[in-house]
Amino acid sequence: MELKNLPAKAEVRDPTLRGLYANERAGTEDERRVLKVHIPQRLHLRLHALRITQGNTVSSTVEAALEDYFAKMAAARAATATASVAGAAPPLSV
Repeated sequence: MELKNLPAKAEVRDPTLRGLYANERAGTEDERRVLKVHIPQRLHLRLHALRITQGNTVSSTVEAALEDYFAKMAAARAATATASVAGAAPPLSV
């Protein structure tokens, strides 16, 4: 299928084609995007309690948690790569 013959954005039903539209509009890495997720009620209550007790928004709390998670994952990947190069056993999961 040629790119010029692709259907309009709303008509794309094949999930493999959706990636073609990802670079349609150039944005910055820090540009805010809306992400809707379903989380267990216990996590929602904990986020709400943090919002009340610490004065942070739910968005900023989730953003900080995700930054921390991705930093830990990157460190674990780096440690695994270093360990595999050195021939040592990989570290336990974080």
